[in-house]
Amino acid sequence: MLHLSSHYIIGATHSECQDFTLHSDVPIPHLVVCDGCSSSLGSHVGARILAKTAQYLLQQPTIPDYHDFGQYVINKGQRLVSQMELPNEVLDSTLLVAFVQNDIVTAYIYGDGCILYQKMEGTIGTINIEFADNAPYYLTYWLNEEHQAAYAMRGDDLMYIDDSLNPQFNPQSFRKPLIYHFPLAEYKTIALTSDGAISCVDVENSDKKTLAEVAPQLLQSDKPLDDNFVEQRILTMQQHYVEQQVHILDDLAVAMLTQAE
Repeated sequence: MLHLSSHYIIGATHSECQDFTLHSDVPIPHLVVCDGCSSSLGSHVGARILAKTAQYLLQQPTIPDYHDFGQYVINKGQRLVSQMELPNEVLDSTLLVAFVQNDIVTAYIYGDGCILYQKMEGTIGTINIEFADNAPYYLTYWLNEEHQAAYAMRGDDLMYIDDSLNPQFNPQSFRKPLIYHFPLAEYKTIALTSDGAISCVDVENSDKKTLAEVAPQLLQSDKPLDDNFVEQRILTMQQHYVEQQVHILDDLAVAMLTQAE
């Protein structure tokens, strides 16, 4: 049996939370995480617009492929913000989605963020996606060829993928589709997170917790799998870290699905 939950918290250095999450098992189990750009005014609104639009697509009889999915979400989002007389930069947000079909969890990633997973035999793995200069390739770039060209002025290989179980040592093209598949027969738990998962820092000595250290805090727990199990795990981790003088500096959003024992 699958259990789904999601939650988001504001970062210690933020005055407004730009992260947002959604989850549902109707009509199929799915997860959504969005992380609005801190430097783009109103991105907390855009993150919610993109998340809701993505969920609408995930609830349709046929889910589009990676490119069509992203293009629909940003086109719909642009029409909505235009009607609200807001600038397109409101939509500067990452988008991570995962959905279950035929006993396989498929994840589409647009921009930066993390995937945490635990295999059936207990092995924990992490995937961290980052971009040069901390400048993700947002879906808003898909709206405008001039913006795409400006982004590409720095080069093509601007994306870095740190996959703990399948190391990649070279930067990747920022245009590379980020699609991952996790068969439920092999994977017990899959979690999508914003890059707040790599912002856990001991402010006294600037020591940052690695994603490998954070992952077990979120993926493993002896507590029951109730509707709010992700919230419980985040708050437990946060309390544990505060005792160590470690603070989650950035907003943190986590959406997770896990199989019961």
